[in-house]
Amino acid sequence: TPALEFVQRESRLVILGGPGAGKSTLLKKVGVEAWKQSKLDKKGKQLLPVFIDLKRFSRQQEININLKEEIIKEVRICGIKTNTEKIILTFLDKGRLLILLDWLDELLQEKRIEAIDAIQNFSDEYYENSFLVSCRLAAYQSKRLGNFQDVEIAVFKESQIRETILRWFSEQDENIGNDCFQKINLPKNSSVKKLADTPLLLTLICIFYQQTGRFPINRSILYEKAIETLLEGWNASKGFLDRYESLLDNRQTEVLLETIAYDAFEEGNLFMYQRLMSRRVEETLHDMDIDLNI
Repeated sequence: TPALEFVQRESRLVILGGPGAGKSTLLKKVGVEAWKQSKLDKKGKQLLPVFIDLKRFSRQQEININLKEEIIKEVRICGIKTNTEKIILTFLDKGRLLILLDWLDELLQEKRIEAIDAIQNFSDEYYENSFLVSCRLAAYQSKRLGNFQDVEIAVFKESQIRETILRWFSEQDENIGNDCFQKINLPKNSSVKKLADTPLLLTLICIFYQQTGRFPINRSILYEKAIETLLEGWNASKGFLDRYESLLDNRQTEVLLETIAYDAFEEGNLFMYQRLMSRRVEETLHDMDIDLNI
């Protein structure tokens, strides 16, 4: 079923899918369409979309999600700074909000359960509003939202794979896109074709093909090339690790980041303050015998 058509009919949904399936993109698309169309509600009400990123609560030692406060905060950030609380309470009472809650799976299990309880209580209190929650399928097992319908994002069909590839290469050369699609359908590339049914992996395949003119032989090589490409492009555009640019090659940068990421994951830290990150970078560089005084 086309996602936007389905959302028009349902007011409480949990959007499920694997990594890279397009959950966050779908929530943002729904919000944009609600704003553009003015009517994305089965009762024909004009809805105000409010997008809340739940993963930021991972930074808190004790989670206490007050959704009303978070909605008011988001609306203020978007420019409605006068009588914000009064406006939002009126919208809530009239069922005029489309509340988009993303990244539930990024919370650790205990915090995720607390977040589900907070969402449940809030959606029960303001039941006339519309709620969409995104979560990875694997993380949504132990506790679920009552009175919400669970739906899963379908994998790409053949036509969608072709359309995505052609769009990716449209600014470069349409012939390259056609060539890429034809080759990915060859029997020898069947293992690559299996990876192409989710938006993220198909994007990585396009990046790989754009850089090399061929396909990866397995998933690990695909990830390796994607990381290499992203490190080069992201570092150049964001100025990441500028202080150490002359000290590190791409492989050393990768080792640095994967070491910090592994330690953070083991400690249960999904996010890190900049000051702590800077300290971890310098400690890891010291362990790598990189002289910071050069």
